[in-house]
Amino acid sequence: MITDFSSIAYDAFYRGSNVIFWWKGKSNHLGRYNVNDLMLREEFIFGDIVYNRFELANILERCYNSKQRGEFSKVYRGIVRFSDGRNTERLIEFLERDGWLY
Repeated sequence: MITDFSSIAYDAFYRGSNVIFWWKGKSNHLGRYNVNDLMLREEFIFGDIVYNRFELANILERCYNSKQRGEFSKVYRGIVRFSDGRNTERLIEFLERDGWLY
């Protein structure tokens, strides 16, 4: 999975994919948004970071057939609270509890 920091990265990692963060345009994103509200900081990254196509080629070759690295799993578990496969059930429970579903 290659992304700038899309939320799809969480699903990809949860399902066992390696995630590569393409940050060539990171400074542009930081200039448009309140930096404190973004998770575009290295302490929140659960994959390799690349800034150019040469780095991307090297990382792709290394990541393609390898398992997720332990340090990335640790970061991911520090961000994502649930990993029990019950996300849809939990969402429905919350929606019912908050009166969105009847």
